[in-house]
Amino acid sequence: MIIIIILIFSCINILDCSLNGDCLDNKCVCDSQWKGNNCNVMNFENYNLSKGYHNKSYASWGGNVIKYNNKYHLFVSQISNKLDLSYYATNSQIIRTESNNFDGPYEMKQIILKPFAHNPQIMKYNNEYILFYIGNNTNNNQSHINYIKSSNLISWSIPYKVHINSFQTFYSNPSPLFYNNSIYLSYQSNKDSISISKTNNYSNNFNYITTITKNNNLCIAGMEEDPYIWRSNRGFHIISHGMCPSGVFQSRYHYSLDGIKWHKSLRDPYNYLIKLINGKNKLFYRMERPKLIIINNTLVGLVNSVCDDNFNICNLKQKGMTYTIIRKLVINK
Repeated sequence: MIIIIILIFSCINILDCSLNGDCLDNKCVCDSQWKGNNCNVMNFENYNLSKGYHNKSYASWGGNVIKYNNKYHLFVSQISNKLDLSYYATNSQIIRTESNNFDGPYEMKQIILKPFAHNPQIMKYNNEYILFYIGNNTNNNQSHINYIKSSNLISWSIPYKVHINSFQTFYSNPSPLFYNNSIYLSYQSNKDSISISKTNNYSNNFNYITTITKNNNLCIAGMEEDPYIWRSNRGFHIISHGMCPSGVFQSRYHYSLDGIKWHKSLRDPYNYLIKLINGKNKLFYRMERPKLIIINNTLVGLVNSVCDDNFNICNLKQKGMTYTIIRKLVINK
């Protein structure tokens, strides 16, 4: 029994450490932002409920952060007309908020895209900022990936449609990554799987690379959604909202050395029960849209959309009080 346990918790290379740590003397030594025997669970500071983006008049549903002119800008999905999340399909818009701190609190500054526009993901490309999102600004079209461009985060171009050269028929919830003069695009594809495409010349046309989710016909709710892709000095990473078997209390983590062959973590990278700064625990019945905050090539925080109500309201009725939280990761100084 002792021999078996040692073999399970030993490592041979950095893949055994989920690309989030080094294998030293057959033991994973994790980066401070990760913990666990295989460095596959995120390591958070206790959470301050006043942080993130809370708007007493409007429901929000996640977004991501970028720094510009010594301010942090959170681009977030917000439901217009003071409606709840159940009306997102016709009322979701994308807004820009600002804060002096990456974890907030954030204050609304500008409406960027009117309904329907949903699930923003911003990236910097050379001297421009590119905002990817789903929707066509007139009605609910979740299989329509667009992007807009800006040099100052205030004035934006007309929308450009993304074309993916693939056998797939459904594309949603995009997450871009600029690396090695290419833009990688992870997205939710057929049967709620996560796929990756790539363009080498910054055009609207992306070429399909791979699908990283293995299909399971027993997963009635789908496989996974809401991918976020990033790269570290060890390789490629993706986190997402898990949907198999039910989509409740699940998250997913995948990692790859080359962006083509992927490995799936056996553990969820985060859970829905979080520790607060007052020492108490708080459970969210919905926690989706995971997006990391990366500053100076360092993972510093995680953004999630949450529903702060009971299971019946949040999960069965798809309603409830929703807002956007940002949790700090542990950073060794």
